[in-house]
Amino acid sequence: FCALIGALGYYMYGPSVSDVIIFSLPAGAVALICSCLVMINPITKYALTLEPVAAAVQRGAPQSILPSSLRRIFLRTLLALGTLLAAMYVPYLAIVMSLIGSVLTISISVVLPALLHIILCHTREGATEFNRIWDYGCIVVGAICTISGTNAALQGLRAATGAA
Repeated sequence: FCALIGALGYYMYGPSVSDVIIFSLPAGAVALICSCLVMINPITKYALTLEPVAAAVQRGAPQSILPSSLRRIFLRTLLALGTLLAAMYVPYLAIVMSLIGSVLTISISVVLPALLHIILCHTREGATEFNRIWDYGCIVVGAICTISGTNAALQGLRAATGAA
């Protein structure tokens, strides 16, 4: 759906529109509000992504003399600083993260559920042929996406390390 909207926008306005849509807005309050919303989006996504990790670290951390609310803030701040330092000083971190994401994200969110559905439900008599085809199709598409994403990430890593 998003690709259709993008194609229609390109068809309507042509190549004069910038890749970053905010740059195409006229200066004023609307552009400022849109810029602020675009800036807030990654910050909130980061906090939501960090929360399960922080909760697990907090549960596993030994008890301290700090009150629980202060300890919670301290651990989350340390995790955020750790990711900031990793992003700043680990070479090619973005490419390595894309490699991890292409392998693990597709495997866990697409391939694994379909594989588990095959294991758990296809041995029963109630499984339809459509369910089997759908599950195997998800596994094939997931495997193709995993292989192509991993290949692209490895090529990027190879190009980055060859250029360094």
